[in-house]
This record gives sequence, structure tokens and C-alpha cells, in this order.
Amino acid sequence: FKEKINLKNNLSISSMKKLNFHSHCVKEFQNKYTIIKSGIRDLDKFIGGFKSGEINFIQGYKKIVLNIPYQICAKTYTTHHKNVIYIDGGMSFNPYIIAKYARKMEFDQREALNHIYISRAFTIFQLTALLHYKLERKIIECSPKIVIIGKFLDLYLDSDISSSEADILMKNNLRKIKDITKKYELVTILSDFDTRTTIRKKVNRILYENIDQIVKIKKIGQVISFNFEKKNSRNSFSIIEKGQSRLNDFEMAM
Repeated sequence: FKEKINLKNNLSISSMKKLNFHSHCVKEFQNKYTIIKSGIRDLDKFIGGFKSGEINFIQGYKKIVLNIPYQICAKTYTTHHKNVIYIDGGMSFNPYIIAKYARKMEFDQREALNHIYISRAFTIFQLTALLHYKLERKIIECSPKIVIIGKFLDLYLDSDISSSEADILMKNNLRKIKDITKKYELVTILSDFDTRTTIRKKVNRILYENIDQIVKIKKIGQVISFNFEKKNSRNSFSIIEKGQSRLNDFEMAM
């Protein structure tokens, strides 16, 4: 694991690198019940935030789903002074957006970035190797409060691997993620803005059986709907966009 990177570097799974130049990690875990807010007022009010020890899957409307992890990254350190591990499964990670949210919170952007560990998995096999052989070691080293895996589902829909192999890998990887989430009292966020209707039912079943909370976000016209599934309960609410002033509600909630 290397300790220094340039923000413009092409990061790979071969070494999980930290957006940091001089700070050190705290190696002791504080297993306290923690709630992390998404940064979206209406969403946080409705679900009360994301809880430690749980796996959350956020899927749907790209504008919101893509930005929720960035807002969480900014808020986690500025609010809880904890590190974040971010695994980018879709070549979409943008540290400059996190810096923007940090500035909105009137916090030093470099200080916020200094507490984010980033790695990219270009294939499902790279993600599998990272989850089973590197992630826990990094968790012990830097004591994060959040683990985020971006575009998680997309890697399992790769046409280069068979559906049966993808199913086996998903089961094993979700089992590992669940074990680590419980063991270290993490808030784990899996995200994907893929809304393809061709996703196999078995993939959804495997995913949903291992997730504590599912948040689906859809946009039809000016209506944005939030649908929640947790254990045996379901809930939803909708918001009508009313120009730019309403869209601002989907930025950082201060």
C-alpha cells in the first residue's frame, strides 16, 4: 500500500492508495453505534441516516446516486473525524467533487481528502481479490467508519463472465462484505446507477438477501421518488422538482 498519490493518477487495485501526504491512521476501533447522514435533507429525515453494522444499497437516478457517496465522504471526516475507504468499481470516482462539498462546509478540502483511501477495481475478479485479501488489512490499519463500493452491481453484469460464475462471486463477496461490516461496525454503502431492466432476477435476489437496506431513486419528469426496503418493511416518498431552488435541496445539507 502506497501512502502518496497524485489526484490525477490512474489508480488500480494493485495498491490501495490514500489521498494523503502526511497524516497517519488511528489503529484502534471505536465500536460505537454511529449514524452517517447522506447530506440530502429529505432522505435523512425519512430514514434517519445510515447505521453502523449495516449494508446499504443505493440505486437509480444517476445525478443523486453518484453524488451521495461524495457527500458522505465529505461529511464523515468533517462530522466524525473518521477515515473512508472508497472502492471505485466503475471508473467514476472524482475527488474534486468531494473537495467542492468540503468547501461548502467551510472545511479545508485537502484535510477532507487526506482521510479517504481509494482503490479501483476494473473487473469483478479484481474486486474479489481486493475484498478477500486486502480490504480487512486496510481496515485494521486505518480504522475507517465508512466503506463505499461504487457501481457495485455493474461488475457482475459483465458479458465476459458466465452468469453462474457471476452469481457465485456475488454470493461470496457479499458474505465477506457482511462479515467485515458487522465485525468492524462499519457503515457500508454499495451504489449503482444502472437501471437496466435486463438485470437477472437471480442477481437481484442474491443482492437483496444480503443487504440490510435498499434505497431506489427514480426520476420521471419532474418527480423524484425514493423507495426503501428494509427487512420486511417498505416505504417511499416523492418530491417534485420546482426549478433550481428545489434542486439545491439535493446538494449538501448543512
